[in-house]
Amino acid sequence: MTQQEAIKNIDDILDSPYLCDESIDYQLTTDDIECLEMAKKALEKQIPKKPILQGKYVFVCPFCKQDLGIEEEDISVYDMPTPKHCCHCGQALDWSDTE
Repeated sequence: MTQQEAIKNIDDILDSPYLCDESIDYQLTTDDIECLEMAKKALEKQIPKKPILQGKYVFVCPFCKQDLGIEEEDISVYDMPTPKHCCHCGQALDWSDTE
């Protein structure tokens, strides 16, 4: 199962009107729902997203919008290694169009 498929399954569960199944005497609790939402958020961060070029030179994280500490000149001129994840929030990064 891919991250996208797992996210869709979580969305299907959270959007379902059947959060309670009386036939098996089970109901999702608030903690269950919070856990699923946290899992979805973590899965979404594993899917690489393109950094955002802010202004002319500075790249920021597409999730938390924090400075990634990489400038466009660093990538094109010095072949500086780019981070695979944001050091602030853990979002996976896709640099394929910038390198």
